[in-house]
Amino acid sequence: MTNTGSAEIHFTSVTTTGDFSQTNTCAGSPLMIGQSCAISVVFTPTATGSRTGTLGIVDNTSNSAQTVALVGTGGDFSLSAVSSSATVTAGQPATYDLQLSPTGFSGTIALTCTGAPSTVTCTPTPAALTTDGTSPVSFAVNVTTQAHSALFRQAPESLRRPPISPMMPAISLETVAWFIFLVLLLGGTGFSRRPVHVRVKSTCFLALASAVIFLAACGGGATTTPLNVGTQKGTYTLVLTAKSGTLSHNMNLTLTVN
Repeated sequence: MTNTGSAEIHFTSVTTTGDFSQTNTCAGSPLMIGQSCAISVVFTPTATGSRTGTLGIVDNTSNSAQTVALVGTGGDFSLSAVSSSATVTAGQPATYDLQLSPTGFSGTIALTCTGAPSTVTCTPTPAALTTDGTSPVSFAVNVTTQAHSALFRQAPESLRRPPISPMMPAISLETVAWFIFLVLLLGGTGFSRRPVHVRVKSTCFLALASAVIFLAACGGGATTTPLNVGTQKGTYTLVLTAKSGTLSHNMNLTLTVN
């Protein structure tokens, strides 16, 4: 602002409205004849699209207050994909080719992917983009799935489910029952003709042996590795989020696993 008059100018206030702020070298001291002071305006959009405001100057001149119209455009960006869906077999990867198109927005945008089950990974590549405000930027989302184990694939459909507990019996109860039966059958000859104390000892031995076998059968499963069931069949929705400050956009990606 320049003093082109015949008297010094004394400022009362310098203010802005809208998404604009200011700093100045005018307020605080008189502006002498022929001298100038600077007013710097900063635009910080709180929304996208066209934004308007005013710069107001109140002083001791005859035409006070002076106003200047301020106009700015809040930058934004959009997401698009060559294809937002993919179909794979469990164990196969999937790649989504995407593009971020800025409309006046320049800066760094962070990318994240959520919504994937535990057997699926979803990774944006790269994890962040830098835009110049006009040029589109290409990136990818890489997805991995987990294959089923060979044993799981060969098992009947009715058995294709995770074990209920890692403590699965290594020997079936039927096997234990047959063992007890055979021991009794083979040791039963002359059993009734033995003295009472011998029969009691034999019965205790058989009971103890059966209990040990039963406990071994139940405890043996403690080291059994559960089947790798892999990524289950179904359709999953993965959510890609692009965010910079308070500006954020989402895109849903569909993954179908056969």
